[in-house]
Order: sequence, then C-alpha cells, then structure tokens
Amino acid sequence: MKKINKILIIGGGSSGWMTAAALINRFPDKDITLIESENISTIGVGESTVQVFRQYTGMTGLIDEEWMPKCNATYKLSIDFTNWSGDGKTVKYPFGKGTWLNKYKPIDWFIYNQDKNIKNHYSYENFAIGHSELLRQNKMVYEDDHINGWDFNDITGFQLDATLFANYLKTDYSLPRGLNYIQDTIKDVTLDYDGNIKSLISSSDREFEADLFIDCTGFKSLLLGKTLKTPFVSFGKYLLNDKAVATHIPYTDIEQEMVTSTDSYAHKNGWIWNVPLWTNIGKGYVYSSQFLTEDEAEKELKEYLINNTKCSKEIINSLQYSHIQMTPGFHEKSWVKNVCAIGLANGFIEPLEATGLMFIGDAIEFLVDTLAARDGVVNSYDKSIFNKRVRQRAEYFVGFVIGHYAMATKNDTEYWKTITEDIDYLSIDEDWTKYLQVYMLEFFSELINKWQYLKPEDGTPYIMAGFGFNPVVDKIIQSGHHKESNLKLHKDIESYINYQKEYVSQFPNMYNYLKANIYK
Repeated sequence: MKKINKILIIGGGSSGWMTAAALINRFPDKDITLIESENISTIGVGESTVQVFRQYTGMTGLIDEEWMPKCNATYKLSIDFTNWSGDGKTVKYPFGKGTWLNKYKPIDWFIYNQDKNIKNHYSYENFAIGHSELLRQNKMVYEDDHINGWDFNDITGFQLDATLFANYLKTDYSLPRGLNYIQDTIKDVTLDYDGNIKSLISSSDREFEADLFIDCTGFKSLLLGKTLKTPFVSFGKYLLNDKAVATHIPYTDIEQEMVTSTDSYAHKNGWIWNVPLWTNIGKGYVYSSQFLTEDEAEKELKEYLINNTKCSKEIINSLQYSHIQMTPGFHEKSWVKNVCAIGLANGFIEPLEATGLMFIGDAIEFLVDTLAARDGVVNSYDKSIFNKRVRQRAEYFVGFVIGHYAMATKNDTEYWKTITEDIDYLSIDEDWTKYLQVYMLEFFSELINKWQYLKPEDGTPYIMAGFGFNPVVDKIIQSGHHKESNLKLHKDIESYINYQKEYVSQFPNMYNYLKANIYK
C-alpha cells in the first residue's frame, strides 16, 4: 500500500484553491501541485456562506482583518426567504444555536402559535434566538454578555466574492507556503492496469503523475465522472432549477442596503438572491430552463431590479449579466481509486441555503482527517469512511433544501404550481431524501420525543414556522391545557424583545462596524 506523498490538484476556482490552501498548511512536507487552465474563467457572482464556514477559516488560520478586505467580504447572520408564501413576507433563518429564552422547547412555540386566543404572535426567531434584534436593526457587535447566546465567532458567516477569495488563497496564502503551481490544460488521462489514474497529459505534452489526484474541475468532473465513470445521481426531477443569471448592482444607500443577511426572493419562475458585498450587491436569478430561456430570465431579472431597487433603468440595462449552467446532483462516491473529487466535480444541490462553499470546506476537512489518520496511508476502509461522511452531510442538506420547496405555498405561476402542487415529494424512494421521508415525518409521528431532543442548531423549525407549516396536533391546542403557558410565553418573548430593541440600538450598523474593524 503506497503512502500518499505526491498530490496533484486539477483545477483552480474556489474548490481547487481552498483545497490547496488547506493541504499546504496541514502537510507542508508533501509534494502538492495545482494545475490550472488559463482558458477556464471563473465568475465572481458574490457568494454566500453559512456560519460553519468558519471551520475552514479556522483550519487554515485565516484572519478576518487580513482576508476579508481583499475579497470584498461582509459578515452574515441570517438567510432570509421573502415571498415564498406569495404574500411578500420575509422569513428569517438566523445562524446560531437556539436558546429558546433559556427555559422552553421548540414545541412550546408551535403550540403557542396555534393558540387563536392570542393575537399578533411573535415569530419563531424572536423566541428561539437572543440576537433577533441585531438582525432586525441591522446591527453588529463583537462581544456582549447581554445578548442571550451571542457568540460572534460561532454565529457569523460571510458574504464574499468567490473569485477574489480563490485569488487570495492562491497569491497570498498557498504560493508563499511552497505550493507548486502550473498553468496548463489537461488534454488526456491515462490509466494503469488496476483502473487507477496513471498520469495526466497536458496540451504542452507534459506528463504528470501523483499518488492522489484531486478533481476540482467543476461540473465537468474530468477525473471522477468522465474518466472513472462514477455513477451520478441527478436531482433534476425534484429540484427543477438548473440555471442562473447574475450581476452586481451599485449601492444607492449603503448603510441601509448593506444588511447582515442574504435574501432569497421567490419570483415568477425561481428565486432572486441578494448578497451585500463591500463595494456592491450581488444579484442573481435562479430558475428552471423548463420554464424560461436565458433571454427571458435576464429580462425578468432586469424588470425586477428596475422595480425593486433604487437603481435607474439606464444603470440596470448597462450592467454585465453572466449566465450560469448548474447540474443538481451528486456522484455516488467522492473518492474512487486514487481520485478524490471536491466541490462541483463531486456534486451540487443549488444556490439556496448557500451550501456550495460549505460542502467544499466539509470535504476538505474530511480529506485532511483521512490523510492525517495514518500519516498518508489510505486503504479502502479509509476511503469508505470519507465517502460516508461526505454522503451523510450531503443527504441531510439535499433533503433540507428540497424541504423549502415542499413547504412553500406560492402558486401564482406555472413554475410555482409545479413546485407546490405537481411534485409528490414523499414518493421519491431514495436515500437522498431521507430528510423528507424520515426526519420531517417524525415531527408528526413522534411528536413529543422529536421536539424534546431537537438540536439547538437545527434550522428546520425556522423554515417550518416561517413557511406556515405547523405539525403540532390540533387536539393538543383544543385540550386547553396550554392556555396559561401560551400567554406566559407570549409575555416572556415580549419582555425580552422590548429590552433588546432599546439595548441593541446603541451598536453600529453593519457598514460602520466593518468600516471600523475590517476596512480600516
């Protein structure tokens, strides 16, 4: 069994350079090379991350004050969903662990929410987390003991320009640490008698060999998919979105528009993202090619921007628009033979819930764990553990993302009618939808146990509550046993929120916080 000492990363972009940075940092004595084609461009659409992305920045020792200014980055505390019920309302899914006012359980809010004797119920995030007023007032603070459960480094995610981030990891991080970098295009792949990758042949007729080849070639999946023919599971029958059109718009009121959340606005034939970066706002329309052509999608996005931003029609029409093709689905295995695929080369769900960079970071963490466990010696069991970890992570989030569409009620266009009325989400008999077929159903079938042991970081209740999906059995409400406790919960939320409204108002908004602490 050969020890892995020579590693060849094929492809740059976010996945390639994130992988290179982590490996050269953890294994400085290994021979690590990245080959990147100058003919393949990347699109800096403005990418959003979730709070667990800090595991990657921690693994690589990245310091916010150093990398964020070079990547047009801002902080993020929440993912918002607007108009998913067709009523224009915004649902907030904040980062952080639920504290539930330090004395309740999630089920208590869902019982309270069904109590018709109480008017103007407080939203779930007001009940579940202590920093909801930071979100609503667009404020930011580093450390504070008066905000229940607040932990800056545990709660904050990022909004960044992915192209600038990849370039930072390349020029400021990986190359100074000794990474070998080659700019060339791979034109052929050779195999040995066992079906492993033997070598890669470049357009300049150079031949490259390695102990481990890391496929970061995007949706092309040159090694894992195209060469090794690893089976690919498509999610196209229940995740319809396969294209996006993206642009950047200028700020017109930066202190108001630079918010601490990414918004996903349900539009006619998909949804529109809003990602506030430092110098501009990333905007994009995620849609299905079954319902729109590229020209139609670009036209709908422009119309939306003209009607829903303060930018003039002339500015909107003058912007550059990039069209992106997506392939929702995952390969059955991520590590096959001597090839490990990271990022889009392995799989992708869709942009909703900002899982792209998260999956890259997760896979890199699992890869580092695998290589470190036996000092570079990797057998079939080690690969199986790696594949299982990647698969379990992906299975949960595939179901979680699908669950947003399953619980949506917007149905004013043919696209949304298909989403909310025609797809039978529980008829999909695949492991990839365990979240819907097992996890979600348990909210009904195991009413008490499920709610009692819900993890504080679980995001499911936020989506259920915001989308109006309340699985608490009505007979519990009708019994009347919770009448007094519902009123007490309402008053407890009210008391805490009233205190926080005044207390949080003293802190700077996102723009001024970043100006004072990051963009000095």
